Amino acid sequence: MVKNAYGKGARFENDVKNLLEGDFPIVIRAAGSHGAIDIIAIRKGEAWIIQCRTGGQLTKDEVNELVMKANELTGHTEFIPCRAYKDEGKVVIERLKFKPKQSQLKLVDGKFTMEEK
Repeated sequence: MVKNAYGKGARFENDVKNLLEGDFPIVIRAAGSHGAIDIIAIRKGEAWIIQCRTGGQLTKDEVNELVMKANELTGHTEFIPCRAYKDEGKVVIERLKFKPKQSQLKLVDGKFTMEEK
C-alpha cells in the first residue's frame, strides 16, 4: 500500500475512473499530469473533464481554469468541468461553475485601488 499523497490521489483517480466506466464508453486518466485535468470521460454529446481531490477543495483559480478549459474545448461536444471527491466514503462528482474573483475598492495613500480577495 502506497502511503504518500501521490499514491492516495492515484488510487482515488482510479476509483473515479472505474465508477465512470459504467456510463461512459471512453474514460481516460491523465496519470502523472499534475495539471488541471485528471480524468476525461466521453459519451455522445458530452465530455466531462474532472479534477480529483479526495477532500474536494479547489481554489477559485483552479475552478476557473477548469471551467475556461471546458469553454475552450466546447464545440459540437459540450465539455463539462467537474470535481470529484469523497464524502463519507462515497465518490461524489460535481459540476463546476465559474467563480468570479471578489474584489473591493480600497483607499490607499489617497488613491482608490481594486484589491482582490
